[in-house]
Parts: sequence; structure tokens; C-alpha cells
Amino acid sequence: MEIVKASLDRITGNFAVVYSDDGRKFDVALEVLPRDCPAGSRLVLHLDSGTMSKIEPDLESSRDARKRISEKHSRLLRGGHL
Repeated sequence: MEIVKASLDRITGNFAVVYSDDGRKFDVALEVLPRDCPAGSRLVLHLDSGTMSKIEPDLESSRDARKRISEKHSRLLRGGHL
């Protein structure tokens, strides 16, 4: 069993487009995706012989990413990027 960290990139039709941290792309049926996972959510994928057996939200990583983006956005608004 392989455990892979990933991000939910977008939802298109009945599928979610998910990219692993190592760059692999997965098209995941929406009914398999955990509830309340908007685009940008961090996920933990469980792969068994290349087949996805389980998807879990990575709440801590999602919180950290939102905080990091919010702080960066605030710096940009203050002109801290110059």
C-alpha cells in the first residue's frame, strides 16, 4: 500500500482533478471524494497496486496551506513583496 499526499485542483463535471505532490494526476469520481472538500483541499490517497482504495481529507495540511496563502496575500496587499 502506498500513501500519497495530494491536492484537489478542481472539480470538472462528475470528476475531481487531483494532483499528487510528486506530480501524478488522478481523475476521481465525486462520489468517492470526501464530503466538503473544495478546490485547494489537501488529501491523503491510499493506493493499492496503483488503484485508489481510500481518500481522506488532510485537515492539518489544508489549514496550514490556507494560513500560508492568507499571510502571503496580506503581505502583497501591504506591498511587502517589493
